[in-house]
Amino acid sequence: QICQPVFNDDGPFLRNTPDLDGAFAVLSPNAAGCWPTAIYEMAHETVHLLNPIAGVANFLEEGVAVAFSMHALEACGHPPFEIPVASYTKALKLVGALAPDVFAAGRRIREWAGALSKAARCDLAILFPAVDRAILCRLSQPFPLRG
Repeated sequence: QICQPVFNDDGPFLRNTPDLDGAFAVLSPNAAGCWPTAIYEMAHETVHLLNPIAGVANFLEEGVAVAFSMHALEACGHPPFEIPVASYTKALKLVGALAPDVFAAGRRIREWAGALSKAARCDLAILFPAVDRAILCRLSQPFPLRG
């Protein structure tokens, strides 16, 4: 079950319900007062809601989430903004190396592995044999929680 989002000083992030029967987005206080920030954060957390797995996401899932956030901003008539955290910029760049259409690549990965953060380097190598192995390895690694 996808529950209503909440605002918290520690947001944005995804939180599973205590019984793991649902999940919801925790948005930052900035999202409460700035529509483009709300769009960006909700779009980002929506990607995580595709498969709300307890634990840390990988670079692949975070990169797709950033790409979708930028897409959502543009679709709503807002220019994308510079990502202030280097690790998110890196994740976006890494997923961009998979294919010109990041969302089609993400769909292929989810169909193959079941979830973006479940995709191992070997899964990515089968799906994207022309992509450098170092990139595939990095995409499958856990994403740092902050920074």
